[in-house]
Amino acid sequence: MKETVSKDARGLKGNDELETRETTLQVELAAARWRHFAWAAAGVALGVLMIVRMGAFGLALGSLVLLAALVAGRSFVKTLMHAPGTIAVREAEVMLPEQICSAHPVTVPLGDLRHAYFLRRNLPWNHTGPVLVVETQRGVFQYPRDWFIGEGDQRRVWTTLNRRLGRLE
Repeated sequence: MKETVSKDARGLKGNDELETRETTLQVELAAARWRHFAWAAAGVALGVLMIVRMGAFGLALGSLVLLAALVAGRSFVKTLMHAPGTIAVREAEVMLPEQICSAHPVTVPLGDLRHAYFLRRNLPWNHTGPVLVVETQRGVFQYPRDWFIGEGDQRRVWTTLNRRLGRLE
């Protein structure tokens, strides 16, 4: 829902230009379903090949590869069972999914929101930057760049949250 406010109504001089301000922001997240499937399929194939062809060393290494394929397969199944999730910033509350394809988002009152910032460096090797971090009294929520559909969605969430916190005008 967008709220339209005229500049004259806010006490600013000018013609009848209108300024739009978002009162509710909803950003859908994106799950990399087929990437998880591809990693699971390739991991199973490589792991079985290692176990069959490489002897004792291949048994140990192939088991580790199969374990990684199992994790990727679990992520693929989660994408089939649940929608990716939506970050929703409303007037009095923020709805944040705990992780991608989690069943239930966490609803946080706006007063419990502490910080929203980007981590661009010092990330683990398996995360793409930047990572949007939202700190609340109920926990810390992290949203990597590849979870967002559009290029500007991550920044829109950051901007809206920091405006609600009073850090941006």
